[in-house]
Amino acid sequence: MEPDDTVCYCFHVTKRKIVNFIRITRPRRASQISECAGAGTGCGWCRPFLVHYFQQMMLQGVEWPDEELTPEEYARLRQRYLSGGKRHAVVRDELQQRGMSTDEEHGPDAGTSS
Repeated sequence: MEPDDTVCYCFHVTKRKIVNFIRITRPRRASQISECAGAGTGCGWCRPFLVHYFQQMMLQGVEWPDEELTPEEYARLRQRYLSGGKRHAVVRDELQQRGMSTDEEHGPDAGTSS
């Protein structure tokens, strides 16, 4: 996805805005990304992507996270998520094939301590 593509459809938050938020505020937990215009607090679809961005940037030192999805694929997967009862299991295999962790151990607070 490109910098100006939407990651959080509920609140129209772009990848650029999320990446800049992480870069500037350096959150201690992925869940704190919700402070960026409410990202991740709507339908929940983008939460695994927010966690992925957090892990890549804060834990791995990547400057610009990559999820290897086109905006069209991202929108299609979100539609499957919504029509599947808002369960991430609907698209888990596809995300894992792209190298994105969807394990509970890598959830919003992974890799951080209070």
